[in-house]
Amino acid sequence: MSVRENDNTTTPNSETKIMEEILGVTKFDENLTFLVKWANIEEPQIILAEQLNLLYPQKVIKYYEARLRFD
Repeated sequence: MSVRENDNTTTPNSETKIMEEILGVTKFDENLTFLVKWANIEEPQIILAEQLNLLYPQKVIKYYEARLRFD
């Protein structure tokens, strides 16, 4: 993971981690970000949505499907 300058978000690098789950989503400095739990890493990390969408599209879709409600 590499940390972007001037903020606490990280972006996956070429050493792709194994994602356990997406814990949450929020807007951080005008960017959509996910809080991600990685396998074998104790502390969750904030990952930019644009990066997570490219690397783990099915997990992002499952996250939204589990929370999307039509009333």
